[in-house]
Amino acid sequence: MPENNIKGSTLLRISYILALSPFITGSSIFLYWFYKRTYFAESADIEIIAFFTILAYFLFGLATLILCVIFIFKYKSRWTKTLQPLVIIVITFFAVEVYTNLYHALKEKAFVQIINDSDLIVSRIWSDSFELDNLSKRGNTFVISFYPIYTYDWDHPSSIGENYTLHPVYITLSGRDGKEKNYLLPSYYKGNCANLKISDVLNNK
Repeated sequence: MPENNIKGSTLLRISYILALSPFITGSSIFLYWFYKRTYFAESADIEIIAFFTILAYFLFGLATLILCVIFIFKYKSRWTKTLQPLVIIVITFFAVEVYTNLYHALKEKAFVQIINDSDLIVSRIWSDSFELDNLSKRGNTFVISFYPIYTYDWDHPSSIGENYTLHPVYITLSGRDGKEKNYLLPSYYKGNCANLKISDVLNNK
């Protein structure tokens, strides 16, 4: 009897490991990408490892299901112990959906880390599609994000995707005397991650 319990525990342990591995790995990869992008405006290429993690999820999920069936067949009175690894598989499925949707949504945005190395105050950053104000409260270094807006040349439908105008983005800087002046920011496209020093804006770099 104890030997059967040991074998049963081994099956459950393997089931837990197989069920948890893709969830933990996938969550770590996504959170790493999300953290770098939103807090430091740095890009991380995770597409390949994410693909193999999702592939591992389906393979490990199938293996977990098989092990649970074997466990239930051998230890019918303890079948409830297989619910937890099966629930983990279901949770991982929904987590993959959530991470994928967030990834594609954030992938469309531009992230820019603003480094204020001047004696001016960053009042706001704006375009015709968004406005960010009260930026002086964020300190001298902070990250902004926005959706770049494209206007395509519909007179040449065969070249859609090539002929377009990117809506300009401006920054408003104010001095200690309260006087404000607008400056044009560099062009940032969908998915861009960049750092921008205010001194470069003032020098038109």
